[in-house]
Amino acid sequence: MLITNLNLTNYRSYSTLDLNLGSGITIFVGKNGEGKTNIAESILYLTFLNSHRASGNTPLIKLGTNAAYIRAKVKYPEREILVELEINIDKANRAKINQNPTRSQKEIFGIVQAIYFSPEDLDIVRGDPSERRRFIDQLLTLRSPRVAAVISDYERAVKQRNSLLKTRASTQALEPWDKQVADFGGQLISLRLNGLAQLTPLFNQIYKEISNVKPAEIIYKSSLEGISENATENSEKIMEKLTSNRSSELERGLTLTGPH
Repeated sequence: MLITNLNLTNYRSYSTLDLNLGSGITIFVGKNGEGKTNIAESILYLTFLNSHRASGNTPLIKLGTNAAYIRAKVKYPEREILVELEINIDKANRAKINQNPTRSQKEIFGIVQAIYFSPEDLDIVRGDPSERRRFIDQLLTLRSPRVAAVISDYERAVKQRNSLLKTRASTQALEPWDKQVADFGGQLISLRLNGLAQLTPLFNQIYKEISNVKPAEIIYKSSLEGISENATENSEKIMEKLTSNRSSELERGLTLTGPH
């Protein structure tokens, strides 16, 4: 995959930018605040549909404008794809593939694939567990874009369930969302464990080149006992916990059980 052209409109510091790119190494040189990181961030946004520097869309949109646009021509050995993304503040983002509107921005997942290193990566080691989960989920999404849909569906189900818990909703109202949280949560645990199982041999091999004194391990610690790569079994365990923790969750207005 090669990005041959990157075009930005009203993205952060850029009113307009049209950048042609070739194969090989590209280096951006400039003073602080001139927009070098903004260029890299725009490519990452097309990859993950979020920013590694901002929690929402507002900082990405140039002040005084309503939307930002990222367009990229992506060259594969057998074809070239034009991917376009409109980033909005108050409404859903909109995407196009080869000028054809998509039903959801999720449909552009996997077209642009990028790996990045930044100072924020230190949070993977020294930050809280949510940073490590985010890192694993991004890795899984790069390998298989369908994982993004599982993550999105799980987060949506948790958000809706939390809203109901805050109103102390009845068990009958909560049950459909219990099932969705359990189903998508069980799938996510399974995907994470499978991904780490494939990553571990590579991790061990590379770590040996750094140090032979003490081996390093990748361990997935969960609040659930006995989790496995079997999504159905994981979902059953989540459902059991959701049922047993019902009174505590209603008291706190928060889902306490899941893939964390």
